[in-house]
Amino acid sequence: LGDAPCVAEAENLLFDLPVFWDKWFTDLADAQGENGFIPDIVPFGIRPDRIDVPWQSAVVLVAWEHWRAYGEIEFIRRHFAMMKRWLGFMANRLGPGDILENSVFWGDWVTLPEQAASNDFLGNAYFCRSAELLGRLADALGESSDTTAFIRLAERSREAIRRTFRAGPENGYDNGTQSALVHALHFNLCAEDERPALLRALESNLARHGRI
Repeated sequence: LGDAPCVAEAENLLFDLPVFWDKWFTDLADAQGENGFIPDIVPFGIRPDRIDVPWQSAVVLVAWEHWRAYGEIEFIRRHFAMMKRWLGFMANRLGPGDILENSVFWGDWVTLPEQAASNDFLGNAYFCRSAELLGRLADALGESSDTTAFIRLAERSREAIRRTFRAGPENGYDNGTQSALVHALHFNLCAEDERPALLRALESNLARHGRI
């Protein structure tokens, strides 16, 4: 599942993929456990109990890109229950302070090792992003109670991330790597008034280490 959210936006621009994605999401639903868990590899996941939020969040992130590209509300309606059950499964794993722990297996797999964010930061970042986007999809469906619940869940997660991973003006968030800074900015994990400092930290990092 991991690479799908990375390329979905571009693929939707280049190709006509609604039928492909519908089949893909049907396969995810077939693999989903009764508790809402979805394996990180579908079908035939080697470890049917392995948690990796950035990979498994594809169930929401790809649906969001599908909605943005095609505006096909019936696709969202068909697969909404599956997305909701997966997010509920992950929400039940939140620990003290609304933080997920031990929720990433593959790590920051698309960056240089020295610019990788920590696993715990990534897991919570993708959980927060998933809750926010599922709230927006619920709003598109007219599911007001789900919209409110998911947006509130995203807000709780965002506040927990700020309490736990804010690292000051020089590093910004987590370990101050390019990945941590970009995720904090792109996923709106930081407060609005923090964005200029994070951008400066990212520019400084790029000046010292070059671009990925």
